[in-house]
Amino acid sequence: MRVLCLIVVISNFLPVSVRAADHEGLECFARLDIPLYTVFSRSAGLEGAAQVAVHLDSGGKPEKINVDGVHNILRREISEKLYGSTYRPECAEKVVRLRFLFKLEGKATTGCSRNRASFLPPDTFLIVTNPMDPIID
Repeated sequence: MRVLCLIVVISNFLPVSVRAADHEGLECFARLDIPLYTVFSRSAGLEGAAQVAVHLDSGGKPEKINVDGVHNILRREISEKLYGSTYRPECAEKVVRLRFLFKLEGKATTGCSRNRASFLPPDTFLIVTNPMDPIID
């Protein structure tokens, strides 16, 4: 059984004024497109904890998205969803921080995945699906 541990201590080292002024959360989303497992990430057996920072420009659009802690395949899938999301204009020039936990559990299948996403307040999404059987030619 795999155990997923996540320890976040970086924010504790930032001055309180910086955290309050520059860090925003889910309230900045007008629409959040949640990344799910794709056939690529599922067949690769990828799991992990993604720390995400969405840097919004003066128009409230994503200027840059940093995704740390996961494989490049998951990093791309997360970035694509967040670039496609919409943000509230009042969050312009802010940094929105959130986390995505990817976990494989259950019986492996070659068929469709059983993706499910759960919200873990205040800023975390748990994405779970079943593993994929290896495809052998």
